[in-house]
Amino acid sequence: MLLSEDVTRLHNDSMPSVFVAFTGSNGDFVQQYDNSMCKQFLFSSYGGALAYISGTTLTFAEANKDLMRAFFSTFNGNPQMPLGRVLAKAKTIAASQNSLVYCFLGDPALTLSDGLMHLSMSRNDQNQVSFSCQSSAGGASSGNFDVRFYKRDTVRVGGGAYLFDSLISRQTGTFANGNFTAAISESNIRVVAYVWNSQAEGRVDSSFILSASPTLAQVHKNPISPALTMASGKLIFHAGALHGSTIKFTAFTVNGKTVVNKEIALGAAEITIDPKSMGLAAGAYFFRLSTIKGTFSQRMILDR
Repeated sequence: MLLSEDVTRLHNDSMPSVFVAFTGSNGDFVQQYDNSMCKQFLFSSYGGALAYISGTTLTFAEANKDLMRAFFSTFNGNPQMPLGRVLAKAKTIAASQNSLVYCFLGDPALTLSDGLMHLSMSRNDQNQVSFSCQSSAGGASSGNFDVRFYKRDTVRVGGGAYLFDSLISRQTGTFANGNFTAAISESNIRVVAYVWNSQAEGRVDSSFILSASPTLAQVHKNPISPALTMASGKLIFHAGALHGSTIKFTAFTVNGKTVVNKEIALGAAEITIDPKSMGLAAGAYFFRLSTIKGTFSQRMILDR
């Protein structure tokens, strides 16, 4: 069940939304309900709602269903009709005292585009994200773009854990011939891009975390561990006097979960450990080598 306090966990600042709640009192905006859900959405600093449609007082379930069906059937048949007019027409179809208490909080002239632009994304070796955009009718498109980069963290609230995306940079502009690029500013980022013109719009979400480096990249060198180096995305351990002994290799996720725990014989003066060969998924890891002489650690990002 969606509660008012859940609003701050919904981060839609880059995807403006219209909320339609065919339930009673969610749309009550008088002082008596200062923290009503409609206010929480409309004034949320995390994006909230462009508009909010709901009842201003108690309503009845069956009558709500009638109004809901009338609203969406009207909208589906007239996708370019202003939403305020869609609600007014739905009220005439599902005419009842129940329907009268519903209001439109927002610009009633708001319309939703039904045109689609197809947007695809790729990354090159120059720390850039490249986009290709085509109209639904085929051919290159021109218009406006808005690309946003988010850093993802895990936040614990009460007994639950939630993914929290923090906006770290934003790039906007216009494009022609269906192509444009944006520079990657951080590692471990989520990319969300929007394109639009007067006829259509499009959106792409990386839905995965990008690494700013196209290969396995070192993030922090350990200055007190000269016996542990890295080259070509691999850990290199210089055994020295430990030649002939055994070391323990352990890999942890950033949340502390152990994903690799194995012993490796130092049969040579130098051993190479390739994290990719151990079946690890893309992401950030802490690698630890434990020996009788001490422990050596390395934080690395494993790319796809």
